[in-house]
Amino acid sequence: MASSVHIIPMSSEQAEAVYALSCECFSTPWSFQSIAGEIKNPHALTLVALREGKVVGYLNVHHVLDEGDVNLIAVRESARREGIATMLMKALFERAENAGISSYMLEVRVSNQAAVSFYTRMGFLEVGLRKGYYQKPEEDALLMKKEL
Repeated sequence: MASSVHIIPMSSEQAEAVYALSCECFSTPWSFQSIAGEIKNPHALTLVALREGKVVGYLNVHHVLDEGDVNLIAVRESARREGIATMLMKALFERAENAGISSYMLEVRVSNQAAVSFYTRMGFLEVGLRKGYYQKPEEDALLMKKEL
């Protein structure tokens, strides 16, 4: 089913759907203004996964020089386990290669073993711990890095 998914940079028309998905997936979602503002941020890239024109997933990163930070990745609950997050990551890595990005960092809740396993499969390694990084609920974050 994921073969009918297209990965493209987010447009202003998709910002509302990305915001709604963020609210569905995260206990402390970004505001609509923050998500929409990423379109004009020269250091940001938000990729959306579209199925039949509807946003079923997205990924947001920031780039500084040759390094990137993966800020958010989310897939609609009804579309999970279909490879959409993998498609988003692979699309990011392809773009990164063309842009000269050498590595990506990210934080993930220590309790989110599904996400930790996913990031490990995508080539990220655990490199540190951030105490009390998350709120609602308060929790430590694993710091993970992938060299490209």
